[in-house]
Amino acid sequence: MALIDDLLELERGFWASAGTTSYYETHMSDNGLCVFSFGHLDKEGTKAGVESAGPWTHFDFNDIQVHVLDDHAATISYRADADRDGKPYRAMVTSVYSRATGKWQLVVHQQTELAET
Repeated sequence: MALIDDLLELERGFWASAGTTSYYETHMSDNGLCVFSFGHLDKEGTKAGVESAGPWTHFDFNDIQVHVLDDHAATISYRADADRDGKPYRAMVTSVYSRATGKWQLVVHQQTELAET
């Protein structure tokens, strides 16, 4: 599987698992960080937020870009178009992954919500 496919599978897994924390426990680095407009969260804070947020009813990724930093680090950036409870959500998203342990793990995830047009 190509790197872009690996990273897209991981990203989709995070979005699909909203409302539960097991995917985050497995695929997010213990020292991972998520950055949102309201602040930043460590792994435990992210899991608590995910659990209380509920699942997405729809999500799609567009304008996908992958940048390889080295054999053990890569970024994926995209525009997310999603819906939760009938409310649309659009954001520019960047995630940084590390393969230091032999498998890709999320190290940093950042979302910038886009203004409605």
